[in-house]
Amino acid sequence: MTDTTNIPATRVEIYKDESKKWRWRLISKAEIRTESPRGYVSKQGCLIALNRVRSIMSEAALVEC
Repeated sequence: MTDTTNIPATRVEIYKDESKKWRWRLISKAEIRTESPRGYVSKQGCLIALNRVRSIMSEAALVEC
């Protein structure tokens, strides 16, 4: 069993799905807020995709439509 006492409430998790592919998900207040749209064969591939999303989000403009 995993000790959850030091796990932040808001975090990004990487994990292997049922088909053994790597995915990421953003958790906030115990709810999944967003997650990878696909699985990645390697952990490195998953991390590269996650860092790409994080970079794009830091540059994205907020636009009200």
